[in-house]
Amino acid sequence: MNVTQAHSSRVSFNSDLVSLRLFEHGVISGLDMTSEAAFAKMVIVLSNNVKGIDHCEDELQNNIAGEQSHTINNFHFIQGETIENENDFKKIIFNHAAKLKFRNTLRDFAYNEADIKKIKSVQLRILGLKKKVNGGGIVRVKIFRCDDENQKINDGKEIYKFEEILEDPSEADTKTVNVSFDITSLKKMLFNKDAVFHLVSDQKITWSRISIVVYL
Repeated sequence: MNVTQAHSSRVSFNSDLVSLRLFEHGVISGLDMTSEAAFAKMVIVLSNNVKGIDHCEDELQNNIAGEQSHTINNFHFIQGETIENENDFKKIIFNHAAKLKFRNTLRDFAYNEADIKKIKSVQLRILGLKKKVNGGGIVRVKIFRCDDENQKINDGKEIYKFEEILEDPSEADTKTVNVSFDITSLKKMLFNKDAVFHLVSDQKITWSRISIVVYL
C-alpha cells in the first residue's frame, strides 16, 4: 500500500507514470491515510483474509471510519491478449480483438442511481501493455462496452480510443507501457451487471491488467 508522509494532500494514484508502474506490480493506493492508520488497517484486514485477495483489496480501499477521504472500488479484468479476428470489424477497422473477463466474477459491475451520484471519478487503467509481434511502432486501441453477451461489438458503445508507441518484442525484457484515462463523463451509462467489454487493436498486443477504478 502506497501512502504519503506529507502533512497534507494525498497520493493521487491516477495517471502519473510512477504510480501506474507501482500499480502494475500490485501496489494499491492508501490515498490520504496516515502511515499508522494504513498499518493498523492492513493488520486487521489481512489477518481476516478468508475471502481472497480481491476482498482484501476492496476492504483496504474502503473508507471505514474516516481514515481516508474516498472509497475506491476496483473492477479488474484478467491478463489477456488480442487475437486476429475478421468478423464484425467492418465499422471498427481493427482486426485484432479480445473479450475482457472480470477477475472477480462474484461482484456485480453495477451501482444504483444514488451511488452513481456519489461517484467523484472513474479511471480506465491499462497496465503492462506491450506488442506480441514486430510491426508498426504506433498501436491503435479501442475499448467497447456492450449491453450483454448477445450484443455485437459494432453495436456497442466505444468508451475510449487511444494510440501508443510500443517497442517490438525481443529476447530481452520488452518495456511495458502503462496508461490511465479519465472516463468519469461516462458514469451514467457505464455500469450494468450484464455489461461486456471488448478491446480491439490494429496489432496483436498483450496486457497484465485492465481496471476500471471508481472513486466514491
